[in-house]
Amino acid sequence: MAITKILYIDGVEQGNPAKHLKQALNYIQNPDKTEERVLVGSINCLPETAFEQMMETKKIFGKTDKRQGYHIIISFPPGEATEEQAFEITRRFAEEFLGEQYEVVYSVHTDKEHKHGHIVWNSVDMQTGRKYEYKKGDWKYKIQPITNRLCKEYGLAIMPAEYSKEPKNLPRKEWEFEQTFKEMILRDARFCASYAGSKEHFEFLMKRLGYDFKKNEYLTVKMPGRRLYHKLEKMDEMFTPEQFGYAMKYSYKMIPYYYSKNPIYYKRSNMTPFQKKYYRKIYRLRMIEQKRFNVGSAKYAKELCEFHRLQDEYLFLCKNHIETFGGLLNYHTKREERWNEIEARQKEIYKMKSVKKRSCKSEENWSEFQIWNLGMEKELDELKLEKKEVKYQLKLVKNCIYERFDTAIGVIDEEEPVIGSGYIDVPEFEKVRILDEVIDSDFIETGYIEKADVSVGRTPSGIEVESQTEVKPDDPDASMEANFTSIEPMDIDLSHVVSYIDDSAYKKEVRTVMPESYVEYSLLSVEEKVEIFAISDYVDSLDVMRLVKQYFQEIGHDYSIDEVIEESDAIYEEARQVSIRKKVERICNELQEDGLSYWYLMVSEKAKLFEFRVDDNHYNLALHTAALKKLGVDMDFDERYEDYQKVYEAGLEMQRKDKEKDRGR
Repeated sequence: MAITKILYIDGVEQGNPAKHLKQALNYIQNPDKTEERVLVGSINCLPETAFEQMMETKKIFGKTDKRQGYHIIISFPPGEATEEQAFEITRRFAEEFLGEQYEVVYSVHTDKEHKHGHIVWNSVDMQTGRKYEYKKGDWKYKIQPITNRLCKEYGLAIMPAEYSKEPKNLPRKEWEFEQTFKEMILRDARFCASYAGSKEHFEFLMKRLGYDFKKNEYLTVKMPGRRLYHKLEKMDEMFTPEQFGYAMKYSYKMIPYYYSKNPIYYKRSNMTPFQKKYYRKIYRLRMIEQKRFNVGSAKYAKELCEFHRLQDEYLFLCKNHIETFGGLLNYHTKREERWNEIEARQKEIYKMKSVKKRSCKSEENWSEFQIWNLGMEKELDELKLEKKEVKYQLKLVKNCIYERFDTAIGVIDEEEPVIGSGYIDVPEFEKVRILDEVIDSDFIETGYIEKADVSVGRTPSGIEVESQTEVKPDDPDASMEANFTSIEPMDIDLSHVVSYIDDSAYKKEVRTVMPESYVEYSLLSVEEKVEIFAISDYVDSLDVMRLVKQYFQEIGHDYSIDEVIEESDAIYEEARQVSIRKKVERICNELQEDGLSYWYLMVSEKAKLFEFRVDDNHYNLALHTAALKKLGVDMDFDERYEDYQKVYEAGLEMQRKDKEKDRGR
């Protein structure tokens, strides 16, 4: 399955502008790589004098600067193509794709396990003088299809039209986003290497952080939820096969790197419930890094890299004494008004400057204008600085509104103390490896879920058992009797899953409709997967992950951690959307049956209608927006969020009263 890649060769600003073109031509004709130049060919030029002929063409048409040429690489998997086949495919590709219009040199390199062809051509058309122009979509619709067709003719595997399940030719923005995590991957790899005693130990520690290793590839890792694999040896030479053993043996134990800051330094007295949401997320992110091997910190890479933004949001709320969601919207309105005032004043000054400048008829008038203009320029500078600050504040408000607070809820015990930044509990290899093998066995996978309340005395020998308590920070009266015994290496609250899966009727109903093979399962749509898993409204993402993993094990599918996470995330998000659609339909039907208009409902009636979730602001906002749109209620930004805040707070008050009634009973 040959893969084609196209590169461009730019000019050099100083010296010979075609320096890179000459280097590329010399490289692809290297005798050591081309069987003493036997596997070198050309079109419309001679390989030995190709550079001079290309430069002559550029001079004739006066196009010697900027882009100098292009470079295509056709890579074949190890052992798939012979030297003759690779050379013929490369030659025919060059003739078909470039024809008689450009000076071309092509070759095949055999110095590596995988044979690969190179094609370098002049950017200037030797017939028309026009430069070659690569357009968006050329690779997908022109370049790769030619390679596919030629490979098919020679009996080689081809890359399908979709270009693999996980295409590596990502859009530019998505590729750049993937690259932002390379620094974190390298930091984690160095830290694990400093504690590892062997390659297997290193892989074990990286997997505990959540990384996935590519099969049959040397130390090639991928972050959960991402699409690109990264070779560690290309990121740091310490991971090369020659040096990795010495690096593990002689390196000192590294101090762990923290992206988050210690929440103790940000804690404020008399925080409101609204401000506490942001503080709790700061705390959970810190604890994720402190317990990184237990919770798989790589799964939260995006949130950790954006910790500074969350920190700015929290400090912004405290500094400006914003205590409620309504207060945030009021602040947004005031800042927008100030923005408009600044713009109006700027326009007024620019208009005055224009009028005064045109009215200058003498040197005296011009001198007066310059003196006046100095004062105006000072005011304009102050306005620009203030406008920049207001813009930043409006951005913070927007970030605060759309901040999600469900990160690691149920994974982190919010009563656990934060330990100093130099401490991380690194798991022992041998002991935990045995535990992982037991966890993956059928005994634990089925017995633990069905009998989560197993006592310590009934635990199999050789397994360490730690009692965990589910702590809900929003409920100070949480009972300490709500303990469950966990033999999982991760601190995950599975109480929902226990009651959810322990229902034998539910298990029987689901398993009668579940596909018996992964092939059948992969043909299902996401909506059908939500239906057959019977995902309820209040099941969280960890519950869905457990169901997907258990199902994959039942059908004997060879899954990776990454695959389970991606599949469960897709099902979870679709389940949320299905839930929103059902609730919107119910809300509309109830109002229609009662003959009521949304505009005339009391706030308490709206709260009963929506039944907002306490800790899922993102879900609530999506539900509120979808319902208003379905009902045809037209509100601007401020009105809509003010309405949401009133309904949300009314719902909280109703829940508080219900709890008081329950305690009274």
